[in-house]
Amino acid sequence: MSTFNPNLCEVIYNPQFQACSIIYKAYVKSEEFRRVNKYSLEVIGDQPFKRMLRDMRLLSNLPSADREWFKAEVAPTLVAKGLKFLAIVVPTATTAHNFFEKFFDYAIPKTVTVRYFHNEKEAQQWLFEARN
Repeated sequence: MSTFNPNLCEVIYNPQFQACSIIYKAYVKSEEFRRVNKYSLEVIGDQPFKRMLRDMRLLSNLPSADREWFKAEVAPTLVAKGLKFLAIVVPTATTAHNFFEKFFDYAIPKTVTVRYFHNEKEAQQWLFEARN
């Protein structure tokens, strides 16, 4: 199990399910957001990869520069590595929930099936059952 700075975020790759989880444990600033995403790509490496869980509940929004960077740099790399299913755990606050839905709908190519959840357990169950 690989972890990023445990005070900010946990990045875990599960080879059995060909899945990567990014679980934010605190609000992260722009530099940290980018570092976490770069690190997640390193953790995945060349391993089989189809599923990703991103727990965004402790984040409220992302600066536009980070959104554009994610769309241009991270999303295409995830797809190239094999991403098929993306489960997003979103904040329960309506504004933040809507923000992340709009962001991921914009940033992630339509070849990836994306679902939104309010708790990690439901997101994990959906990913476990997801078949390509």
